[in-house]
Amino acid sequence: MGNQATKTYGQVSTFDDSKGDNNDSNLTFVFHTTEDDCTDRVVHDNNLAENFTTYTYTILQENEVIAQRNDSEDHRNITQLIPLLNAGDIVEFITKDNESHWVVYVGSNSCIHLKSDKVLKSEMDSLHKDCWAKLVNNVYVFKPLPVVQLLQNAESQIGKVSMWCNSECFAMWCRTGKAEFTTETVRNLDLSPSKQIATNYRLKLKTGTEELTKNFSSLSKLVEFRKKMELPYNRGLNALSL
Repeated sequence: MGNQATKTYGQVSTFDDSKGDNNDSNLTFVFHTTEDDCTDRVVHDNNLAENFTTYTYTILQENEVIAQRNDSEDHRNITQLIPLLNAGDIVEFITKDNESHWVVYVGSNSCIHLKSDKVLKSEMDSLHKDCWAKLVNNVYVFKPLPVVQLLQNAESQIGKVSMWCNSECFAMWCRTGKAEFTTETVRNLDLSPSKQIATNYRLKLKTGTEELTKNFSSLSKLVEFRKKMELPYNRGLNALSL
């Protein structure tokens, strides 16, 4: 990227260690092969683990694309990425267990993230030491909140019990304030500037020659379903029918 022509690209998919939910819902997801993910600050390194399966997905909300990702894209060791980060950036780690963990970078080598149903503040370089990471600011097309408000969202939840299914939903709620990313039990709370939440979502997912389209009633259920099938032991779209 730019003058970094000697860098190599790794491949990875997003996934999280949270429990999945196979219930269909009204979420709409669309699949694309590109991502506008802060390309001026993305860095590259060696390839990821050989057992990674690459996924391309699109998320649709009422037939409008709200997220897209091509996971044949690059990650880099977190120690190399930290100097490029700004407060408010959303970062995805790929852990040594080949699972995805999203965090909100808050500056000074610190991040706020969801882990085991609780929101914690941790040091970036020790959270997943020597693991791969990348910026994922623009996977979703939703307009981000001002950085001050984004950081306030994250800080306000430290130590609290989770209202989110997984780390991705928490990080994106901090970034956008949208109640769609919370669990259904708290979706009636006024967590979003807009109180109207779509009820038709679609996930379009592709890996290799396999493709799948599935409808959901909520965005959080869609994300949870996608992350469950992306776990190392659920590789392959045949797992999506479970």
